[in-house]
Amino acid sequence: MKTALLNLVVCLLLAGCASNQTKDSSGSTDRSTTMIPMTAAPKADAETISKYVQAHPELPQEVKQAMLSQKPAAGMTPEQLTLVWGSPAEAKQILGISGKREEWNYPDGRQARFQLGLLYEWK
Repeated sequence: MKTALLNLVVCLLLAGCASNQTKDSSGSTDRSTTMIPMTAAPKADAETISKYVQAHPELPQEVKQAMLSQKPAAGMTPEQLTLVWGSPAEAKQILGISGKREEWNYPDGRQARFQLGLLYEWK
């Protein structure tokens, strides 16, 4: 009986170790990760960003102010963050319990996370 129980525990531990699931900073478990091909783009200059903001009067005020300051803000789209920070070195699409997310990683250690196409976390 002890041997059967021990074998069961070992099998469960090994099954857990073999899993490809990881937890993100919010504690949710990822289901799958896909790398996204990215085209290198430097961050835009202040004039280009200003023209973009003027051409999009529907932008929330916080996003406009952040873009003009060349800083990220919650609610930015990937296009808007690319104008501010440039394109990332690496981008991953993560399918988890909470839905599809994107994680962008920059060579200098900055990170950005999108859910439903909007920026929600960065560092």
